[in-house]
Amino acid sequence: MKKFLLLFTTILSSLYLVAQDSISVGFYVGASAVAFKETPAYMPRIGSVSVFVANNFKRFRFDTGLRLTEDYYTLDKKESTGENYKATINATFMNLFGDAAFNLVSKKSHHSDLQLGVSLIKCFNAKEKQQHATQTISYNLHSNNVNLVVSCGYRVSFPLSRNWIINVTPNVNYKIFNVTESANISGHGVYVPPYHVYGNFRFYYGIDIGLEYFFRK
Repeated sequence: MKKFLLLFTTILSSLYLVAQDSISVGFYVGASAVAFKETPAYMPRIGSVSVFVANNFKRFRFDTGLRLTEDYYTLDKKESTGENYKATINATFMNLFGDAAFNLVSKKSHHSDLQLGVSLIKCFNAKEKQQHATQTISYNLHSNNVNLVVSCGYRVSFPLSRNWIINVTPNVNYKIFNVTESANISGHGVYVPPYHVYGNFRFYYGIDIGLEYFFRK
């Protein structure tokens, strides 16, 4: 966590030093669905909150920021004995992201950008709670701690005033690295059964909505 914050602070400092047009800061709240075999592809199971700073150069802009992401979903499962139970899975992630955008439309009422980005994502914890008829079982899940994500979004911005705008950004995201589903996850050659592993998903899509403030020169 400290390394993430140190890197984030360094990037912010460099952006302030090289700004040519304007600096802006803002935040997003978002929701995403996952293309994953165990849950419907349309299921919005991921929520996120992010903060960012943007360096604006005429028709180009570069964003960097931090995003806190929570994955939460419930599955209906069945034991080998035939007993049905519910399994609730949740995991927390931190993303350090950077985006580059190019302005495509610029009107008085709105403007829009094509946004391409990359982020370093780290899983801090993943847990499963099983609700059986007679008992509740909870345990930690093994996960691939760090991954790299590439993203593409189309941001539409609506000015509220000279300094404030609202951003709406549909986006798609893809994790570069696959996640091992069983053996050697611990890194010590210890076999981990698949049902103790946080479920792998590589593709997810969603929408971010947020507010941005511009420091005009």
